[in-house]
Amino acid sequence: MMAGGCSMKYFLIVDDDPAFRRATTRQLSPYGKTVEAPSAETAVRFLDATMFDAVITDFEMPHQNGVWLLERVRERQPDARRVLMSGSEPQGLAAHIGSGLVQKWLPKPFTDIELLACARLLPAMQRGTPPA
Repeated sequence: MMAGGCSMKYFLIVDDDPAFRRATTRQLSPYGKTVEAPSAETAVRFLDATMFDAVITDFEMPHQNGVWLLERVRERQPDARRVLMSGSEPQGLAAHIGSGLVQKWLPKPFTDIELLACARLLPAMQRGTPPA
């Protein structure tokens, strides 16, 4: 199933830290299908195969960073929510937010509520809608 016209949500989680990637996946898995990628380059390959509702990526990774990835997400899947996370605020973050490239900034560590809000799941939860 593809994300666009279905109630099932699809999330792409990108982080070079496998433990953090798995933890984020566990937080989101009750609300949809999660796909994990250990690098921005791997994530780009997933963009060609699956439509995502949200791409949640770490900023600092080997080779290409999260901003590089979000540029490709905006080109290939402009309707996907673009979330950048990091343990420290990246240089130029305000400009990336102002340009619309980064739609949500998620500083690490974050709570379940903060993650769900960034992934656009919190409003549905507040209305009492069960997870998809």
